[in-house]
Formats: sequence, C-alpha cells, structure tokens
Amino acid sequence: MIKRTHSVPGRATRHRTWPERPVLLATLCLLGVAPLLLGDNRAHAEPAEQAEGEETPATEQAPRIPRSLGEGWNFALGTYFWASSLNGNATVAGQNLQIDASFIDVVKETDSLLALDLLFVARKGRWGFLLDPWFFRAGGGATGPMGNDFDLTTRMLIFETTGFYTFFQRGAGSSGKTTISMDAILGLRIWWMELSASGAGGLFSEKGSQAWVDPLAGLIFRFDLARGHVPIVVRGDFGGWGVGSSIAWAATASAGYRWLLPRLDIGLDLAYRALGPNYSNSSKGIGWDVVMHGPAIAIVFGF
Repeated sequence: MIKRTHSVPGRATRHRTWPERPVLLATLCLLGVAPLLLGDNRAHAEPAEQAEGEETPATEQAPRIPRSLGEGWNFALGTYFWASSLNGNATVAGQNLQIDASFIDVVKETDSLLALDLLFVARKGRWGFLLDPWFFRAGGGATGPMGNDFDLTTRMLIFETTGFYTFFQRGAGSSGKTTISMDAILGLRIWWMELSASGAGGLFSEKGSQAWVDPLAGLIFRFDLARGHVPIVVRGDFGGWGVGSSIAWAATASAGYRWLLPRLDIGLDLAYRALGPNYSNSSKGIGWDVVMHGPAIAIVFGF
C-alpha cells in the first residue's frame, strides 16, 4: 500500500507503511543480512567460540613416541658398563690356562681394571647400522694343566659393525600402544687381544697378541610397550665359520625405559650379555676359548 502526500508543494513524497516491511525483510534474508539487523549473531559467534575453545579430537596432537620408532633419520649414542665374568680356556705360548673368574674375582685380583664401552646406532625407517667398540683390560689368576697358579693379564679390543633391516613389524592390541618387530642383522666383529702370563715359580713368562675378524648373522626381537617408553630387546648372533674363530656367538637380553624430552630422548637399560668366541692360532701358540658374560647397565641418548 502506497500513500502519496504533498507536504512540499510541487514534489511528491513516498512513505513505506508496515505491511510493506515483510517484503523488505524477506529480501534481506535472501542476502544474509537480516540476522545482523535483527540482533541474532549466533551464526557468526559459533566459529569464534570454537576457535577460542579446546581443540577438536581431529586436531589433537598424537602422543609422542621415541625417536628410534620414527620414520626419518634418528640416532642413538650411549655408553654401558658390563660386569663381565670369564669362564673358559686361554692359550699363551702354547701353555693352556683355565680361567674361572666372576666379575667380583676380577675386581679383587686386578689392580689395572679398565673398561670403555660405547654404542652408536643410526636408523632410517626399516634400515640401520650399529657401531659398538669395547676395550677391556684386567689381570687375574688362572690355573695351569698341573693345577699350578698363573697370573694372567688380558687386554682386549672388540669392534662390532653391523647393519640391520626390520623385516617384521606389527602393532599389538587395539590401543596401538605395543609394537612387535624383528630385525635381521649382518656384520663383522673385529678382535684384538694381548695376553701376558707368568707362573710356575717364575719359570714361565710369556706374552702374545693376535687380531682376527668374525663375520656374524643373527636376529633382534624387539617388544616396545607403552608406545615405546618401555623397550624389551632380545638379540642373538652366530658367526666365525672358520674365517676367524671356528665358532663365535653372542646373546643379549635387555629391558629399559625412555624419557622423551623436547630435543632429546634419554634411555636407561638393564641387560644380561654373553659373548663366546672360540679362536686359536696354533702357529703362534695363542688362543681364546672363553665365555664372557654378566649384567650390564647402559645410558642412551636419542636424537
């Protein structure tokens, strides 16, 4: 309804009455403007409230896992202390000596105990390699064929370089907090040894040294609990095959915990380790058929 008046001479004025307003509001609603004019701003407030509130589950960050379980390059550097006992036979200048000493015996009987142990691991995805140098120096008692006592000093450097490939990996449980994996390993264990023996009332005093290389192959079984915070690892390898030692083997079982810091992972592992080469060189009259075994503790830094 339109009403014309002539309040100003010669000019018509057009007034809108109430029945015309719904038509205008309908037009504004089509343009998306009516909610603002009517004071209803809920459609605009909801996105702001969502931005200021908590993150939705879809945008929440996944729990952190140790760097060693990531897909990119990761590294670990550590050191460990191995309280090794010695059981077996050593040969110096053709003289066969029996060794049967616990770690406590080694500590009591030697005044030159020294052990330096390092560990370096690099991994990318399923592939990786390990470097493990270990130096050991100790003196102790040994027994000759006739039951007479000998003093034996051992210096030994073992350097292991190993490549590995994860051929099996599976999450266990619906929560995905546990991972089971198996690695195949292939590498070398390089030995250098020096033996000094004296005894038989001062009638025998000899020294000999030897270096050799043992190829090795084996498996690593890894069971990661609590998203990798608690790793349980069992490793075994076998080698030698007459290249260096006639037979050589090694076995390790460990359990530990990982603290995940912003720039670094820190791990503490408790383990039991055993290493058993059977090497002899008859032309030089030197041999080492001794099982070295005992508990170990390691601290590892992952980055």
